[in-house]
This record gives sequence, structure tokens and C-alpha cells, in this order.
Amino acid sequence: MQDNQRIYGFPPVCGENPRILILGSMPSVKSLEDGGIGLLHVDILDGHFSPSMPLGLDTVRQLRAKTDMFFDCHVMVTEQDYFVDELLDIGVDQIVFHGETQPHIDGMLNRIHAKGVKAGVALKPATPL
Repeated sequence: MQDNQRIYGFPPVCGENPRILILGSMPSVKSLEDGGIGLLHVDILDGHFSPSMPLGLDTVRQLRAKTDMFFDCHVMVTEQDYFVDELLDIGVDQIVFHGETQPHIDGMLNRIHAKGVKAGVALKPATPL
């Protein structure tokens, strides 16, 4: 994979050499875009479903205003409705949510698609099929 084809995210997406972007450095996002990176993967956490340091929706909103990159958002939260609605309002391009916390997967997929946004379902590795 060529360097300019790597996918960057918050937290970094795993790859050959994951890179870290410092959230306080919005110019670094612009430099990635100028370097040919076309996709930004953003993990949205609530600290409950996925106990980690969450990235705030305001940060996603600020990033969206600074770049035209494709925004792929992975929603790892217990209560998805609020986060999905906010991400749709922000104007992200794709939302992937967890089936474990969504009682109506088909309804959420339809809700996201109705706004012209791509949608997907993620599962934790231990989730039985």
C-alpha cells in the first residue's frame, strides 16, 4: 500500500504503520487531504459500550467544516439514536453502528439510508451469530 493511500482515523485505524493525528492540529487534516488521503475514519465512543476516551461530536463537526474528505464513522455507543442523528446533521458520509445495542437493525439502516448516507452494521468479535 502506498503511503498516500493509507486510511487515517481517530483513534488510528490499524494498518502496516498506524499513524496518530493530534486532534488539536486541524491543519494536519488539511495536509492529509492535500496529500491525497480521501477518507477519515472516526470512532465515536460513549465510554459505556466501549470504555475508552470518547471523541466529542463537536470535534467531528469542526473536522467536517475543515475538509471534504469522506467521513466514515463507527458508532460504538449504548444509545445510538442521539449519536446517529447528530452525525447525520454534521454531514458524514457513512455510519457503521453496532447490532448488539440496536433492537431494530433494519429500521436504523433505513433511517440512515433515507438521508442519503451509507450504512453498515458492526459486531464485537465475541457476539454469537
